[in-house]
Amino acid sequence: MARRNPTNPVGVLYIAFDQPGTVNPERVFCQELAQNLGIPIVREFARPADLDDGTPILEEMFDYLAANESVTHAFVWAHMHLARSRLDFMPRGLIGDLLVHQKLADLGITVACPDPF
Repeated sequence: MARRNPTNPVGVLYIAFDQPGTVNPERVFCQELAQNLGIPIVREFARPADLDDGTPILEEMFDYLAANESVTHAFVWAHMHLARSRLDFMPRGLIGDLLVHQKLADLGITVACPDPF
């Protein structure tokens, strides 16, 4: 599925662990990557540190991406954080990563990540 607005890309930010009141280095690095690419972040999805299951946050992001076809990128600190947020739905590790990345690809989303792991 191609995005409707590839000439004017915007992105979302997914943070695996967020602790309110602290500066999250993951957020800072992802925001810098987005800025360097010239892609504004229009929405942030943050999984709280005290939440054992990140599935609701990830599902909320998938729903948002499906409804907002102007979004072209998802910024995440590390690819593995996407799979770790789906422990109830899919196996950890490579298979989980592949399934989440396939769902993002099906939505036409490019995953941008400053950490290759």
